[in-house]
Amino acid sequence: HGQWYRSTIAHNTVSVDQQLQANADGALDEWTVKGGLTTLAATAAKAYPGVTLKRTVKLSAGRIDDRFECASDTEHTYDWAFHVAGTLTTSLKMEPQAAPLGEDKGYQHVTGVARGKTGGAWWVRWDAGGAILTLRFEAAPDTEVITGVGPGRDPRDRVPLVIVRRRAAKTVFAAVHEVSK
Repeated sequence: HGQWYRSTIAHNTVSVDQQLQANADGALDEWTVKGGLTTLAATAAKAYPGVTLKRTVKLSAGRIDDRFECASDTEHTYDWAFHVAGTLTTSLKMEPQAAPLGEDKGYQHVTGVARGKTGGAWWVRWDAGGAILTLRFEAAPDTEVITGVGPGRDPRDRVPLVIVRRRAAKTVFAAVHEVSK
């Protein structure tokens, strides 16, 4: 599954127009530690032509604030992907889809696809033997949520994933990651 492991959608990041990102460097904009809060911010301006991606992650006890800004002068389809082992549930009503998510660039390996739409706040949760990770998303118009499974470290393993999709020139994916038992 070299097609999967080298694809952008196989990683916890944003894919643009279902394409592979370029082999390009980004820039570390901030790395601060202050009063129990660690903040990391990075920008990638050459991963996709005409698109700037900026991710800011704030880490504190039991919580991660994750803000991913996508900006271009033209409209694109942005897919924010997140993969975690465990049982996936969501607050949204999802409709199953029979076919894989796509035909190439790693999307063909996403199976067990279900889709939902929202403009409000929502959550997705993974339960791995009592360890629970919940991602809470801020409301954003015209959001499509896609769930499915993709290959794990061992290609025979299937790992649940969520893709948050928006079509826009600019959008922000804002999620809070909470760990509980």
